[in-house]
Amino acid sequence: MGDINSAGSGRFSGGKYDNVRISGSGQIDGDIECASLSASGSVRCGGNLKCHGIIKTAGSAAVAGDIICDDSASFAGSAVIDGSIKCRELSSAGSIIVKGDGIEAETAKIAGGATISGLLNAECVTIRHNGGVTIDSIGGSEITILSGDKSHSILTKTKKSGKKLVVKESIEGDTVTLEGVKAKAVVGRIVKVDEDCEIGTIRYTESAEIAEGAKVGSAEISE
Repeated sequence: MGDINSAGSGRFSGGKYDNVRISGSGQIDGDIECASLSASGSVRCGGNLKCHGIIKTAGSAAVAGDIICDDSASFAGSAVIDGSIKCRELSSAGSIIVKGDGIEAETAKIAGGATISGLLNAECVTIRHNGGVTIDSIGGSEITILSGDKSHSILTKTKKSGKKLVVKESIEGDTVTLEGVKAKAVVGRIVKVDEDCEIGTIRYTESAEIAEGAKVGSAEISE
C-alpha cells in the first residue's frame, strides 16, 4: 500500500496507505484508510478517514466525512469534523467541532473549546473548560466536567472562569460531577452539582449533592 511522507506542501489521492506522516500542509482527496496518521501543521481530508492505529494531529485538521479509529485519536490545536467520530480513546486540546452524529469512544478527554452535534458517548468523559463548549447530549458511566484552570499547587484553589458549558439536552451517567454547566436535565445514580451550575431537572437513584447557590429547577429520586 505504501506510505505518505510529506514535508512542506503536498496533495495526495485517497485510497489505502500504511503510515501517513504530514509535516507542513497536506491535502488528501476523497476517502482514506491507513494504519496510522500523524500530522503537524495543516491536514485536510476530503472524505472519510479510517485508521487502524493512532491518529495524532497538531495544528489544524479538517475531515469532510466520518472518522473511524481502532485506537486513539488525538487532536491538538483546531479540528473540524463534518461527520462523526468513533474511536477507542479521544483526546482534544484546543478546539474541536464535530458536525455529524457525535462522538462514540471508550474514553473522551476534552480541554478547551468544543462544539459537538449529537451525542458525546463514552464510558469515561472528562471535560475541563472555560466556557466555549456546546454539546447536544452527553452519555456515559463516569462523567466529570470541571470549570477553570486547576493549579498543581496544593496551596492554590481551583480558579473558576464563571463561564458555562452548555448541554442542549441531557447528561446521563452513573456518576456525574458538574462545574460550570448549563443543561436541561441530568440523570444519574450519584450526582454532584457545583454552585455555578444551572440545571432544569435532576433525577437520581442513590444521591444528589447540590451546592448552595446552584440553580436547579427540581431534583427528585427515581425508583
